[in-house]
Amino acid sequence: VTHTAMSSTRVMATCATLGQAVGTAAAIAARDGLTPRGVYEQRIAELQQTLMDDDCYLPFRKRAIPALTRNAALACDSPDAENLRNGLDRALNGAYNGVAVPLGSAIAYTFPAPEHVSRVRVVLDSDLNRDTLPECERRRERNMLHNRPLGWPDAYVPTTLLRSFCIEGIRPDGTAETLLDAQDNHRRLITLEVDGVYTAIRLIPLITWGDAAARVFSFDVQ
Repeated sequence: VTHTAMSSTRVMATCATLGQAVGTAAAIAARDGLTPRGVYEQRIAELQQTLMDDDCYLPFRKRAIPALTRNAALACDSPDAENLRNGLDRALNGAYNGVAVPLGSAIAYTFPAPEHVSRVRVVLDSDLNRDTLPECERRRERNMLHNRPLGWPDAYVPTTLLRSFCIEGIRPDGTAETLLDAQDNHRRLITLEVDGVYTAIRLIPLITWGDAAARVFSFDVQ
């Protein structure tokens, strides 16, 4: 029974990923009047980047970093600050690929000159590799249950996830504009449409669901 449950979970996760890829490819095909083969031949790079931008994991590939993010000065209270723009949005092969900063400590991108910002993207740590269940139940496949056996422990929000945070834009006159004030957050991927001119964009983590530090994988502006 255990083997069957684990195999079913793996299959479901793979099917979900394939479904996301097929749906995204279909949208590109409909937009550009292409056949499925045409998407493969002419739009494969766009398809891959779109999937990764939507937080789909593609092994052996890095997400492209927007020029505005690459060229900005990054201020972050972590020795691993550059992980925020390394194109990897999860822990892989022993490398964390994120940052852990004190709560209340702002992460900021400052631009050489005022820039028009249209979008902010943040990926938080939802503890995908968590190993916090009792010893006899430690299986990563159980992160996304396809059923709930009797007596199974209650689900919980990962303690590493940010519960409360804000995103601010600094206007050319030096004043701060609140772009997002997130309370009771349950999401790992946050995308925010913006339309303004700013000299800096900053992410301020305030409260987690239990962890002592704020953990962020990616922070992009474009």
